[in-house]
Amino acid sequence: MNRDDGRPSWPPGRMPVHCRMYAAVMENAALERKAFFVEPQTLKRARRILRAKSDGEAVRLALARVQEIEESWKPLLKLGGRAKSARFEGI
Repeated sequence: MNRDDGRPSWPPGRMPVHCRMYAAVMENAALERKAFFVEPQTLKRARRILRAKSDGEAVRLALARVQEIEESWKPLLKLGGRAKSARFEGI
């Protein structure tokens, strides 16, 4: 489906995952220009995996994924080995 301006539109709740992630990243983003060196093959692979349309979008999505992974690990790191291993001895 396309809008009058040529951009695709999806029914509510049916937007592809990579588009929802990018929309969430860009929702309240204050962008800042950065300059850095990246291996071309690595960037090309990231663009393919993340389905990014540009190099900048690939970098932003990759950084968003890193942040998402970090957030998902926080509860596990809080346990810090406090889980009881004795529960698994009888298995």
